[in-house]
Amino acid sequence: MRVDPLRLPFDLSVRMPGSKSVANRALVAACLAEGSTTVRGATLCDDVRLLVENLIRMGYRLRVGPDAIEIEGGIPDAAGPDPVTLDCGLGGTTLRFLLAVAAVTPGTFVLTGAARLRERPIGDLVDALTALGADVASEDGCAPIRVRGGRLAGGDVEVGTDRSSQFLTALLLVAPVFEQGLNVTRRGPLASPGYVDLTCRVLAEFGVRVETDGEQWSVPGIGLTAPATFEVEGDWSAAGAWLVLAARTGSRFRAENLRPDSAQSDRAMPDLVAALADPGDVEIDASDTPDQVMNLAVLAALREGETRIRGAANLRLKESDRLAATTRELRKAGVDVTEDEDGLTVRGPTRLLPADFACHGDHRIAMALAVLGSVRSGVTLDTPECVSKSYPSFFEDLAAARANPRCIALVGMRGAGKSTLGRALAAALDLRFADTDEMFAHAHGPIGAFVANHGWDTFRDREADLVAAALRPGHVVALGGGSVDRASTAGLVADRALVVWIRERAETLATRLAASPRPALTGLDPADEIVAVLERRDPIHARLSDLELPPGEDVERRGERVRAWLRRLLGAKPV
Repeated sequence: MRVDPLRLPFDLSVRMPGSKSVANRALVAACLAEGSTTVRGATLCDDVRLLVENLIRMGYRLRVGPDAIEIEGGIPDAAGPDPVTLDCGLGGTTLRFLLAVAAVTPGTFVLTGAARLRERPIGDLVDALTALGADVASEDGCAPIRVRGGRLAGGDVEVGTDRSSQFLTALLLVAPVFEQGLNVTRRGPLASPGYVDLTCRVLAEFGVRVETDGEQWSVPGIGLTAPATFEVEGDWSAAGAWLVLAARTGSRFRAENLRPDSAQSDRAMPDLVAALADPGDVEIDASDTPDQVMNLAVLAALREGETRIRGAANLRLKESDRLAATTRELRKAGVDVTEDEDGLTVRGPTRLLPADFACHGDHRIAMALAVLGSVRSGVTLDTPECVSKSYPSFFEDLAAARANPRCIALVGMRGAGKSTLGRALAAALDLRFADTDEMFAHAHGPIGAFVANHGWDTFRDREADLVAAALRPGHVVALGGGSVDRASTAGLVADRALVVWIRERAETLATRLAASPRPALTGLDPADEIVAVLERRDPIHARLSDLELPPGEDVERRGERVRAWLRRLLGAKPV
């Protein structure tokens, strides 16, 4: 698949897929709880779909509807005589959670999956369940795993946590149905501790309070209480690629279902992106955000300085060896990257080369490489469909981003040439043009007459409404000279648009405005008024603008400057 590069910075508002981390925890909890729960907001990506299908095979009662998953909770009373095969595909989370659920569910189950999943070690969880009395058999600490499920008493157990926090999470999710509850102590450092915190938050919504001191987690054996509904929030992990692409290209990205107070570890991604905003050497600790290492490596390749990403050794045990695979693919594009034991070191900036990338069947790698393809032509991906594991609509959303260029707003004094440049830019960039002064005159009549009858404050009120309506994706907007005098309007402009400030000399403005006078802003002589207004507005324009155009240039030269600036925003130049 060829990845088409962005033509212009984008303005994208989408819903992220529901967090599969949250959804899978909630689905397991709802199945074990007594009562009915409707889970809303879950996306049927591969990982969620596989969990649902296998839970149904185990005898749990789930019904997938168009907008929700309905669960009638409770552990099944009986099992059939034959072993049930649970195919987990590439889902490491699916395998680990189902192994714990199988241990407390009557019946015999064989858990298996794709070749790569059968290579991923799960012995720490097998050992912990065996210590608790579960009948679990695995030849080499990997799938396939045979489980004879039933009631477990619980008690005290240790579990290895340096490879994955999901071993601990799997135990916590089933612990409330143990007769004596569970006290589980971690053995070794805890990988991705934020995901364990997320597990505890989900259990709290099912009436279970987990006590922890960071070394041991205690869960009472009180069962789970089914909430009537459970809302799955948007996925911060999926948003990572967008946050990198938007930051690198001057684009605007919004996802209405991302919670700023989320317990998801990848909620930290905006801060990590900000840490890479300025040139210089930076070290990033990704121990709690390993899913973002690939995105951060792409951003590091496009910034000036050395970026050391550490704390991600467990990435070698994912759908691919993500550290080795990311290193191999980025080098194809000319990136100076070194694979370290627990991360990557990237030295930028990179003059990107065209490349035919292999995704290694890994959704996180595919999305990160698509970011590179969005700033460099000549990029292809071999198996883009692997994004279905977590974000099935990723490439549709990427196409929507290309189709929605970010608004460009032109600010400056009246007479500076905003309308003239705006029309020329809109034609050259195949965008629509809007002039808020013209919009005002069309809606309310001549500005001079309106101000004379209603005053400047009322004029600014009406103007602010028109500015808000004009600042839309796909538009070049020439703003009225005084529109940004209001802080609220200036804030709206800064949020919604790339802002170009057209500067012009006072004497030039005086000459141009003499031919088309406007109502006075002050009681000063017109020439003195221009100087006074410039002194007041120039600091506003300076704070607001993303690009400043010098005075005295014709429209052709100004247009060239803006187009060159937009090209620079979109990424590294080809060799």
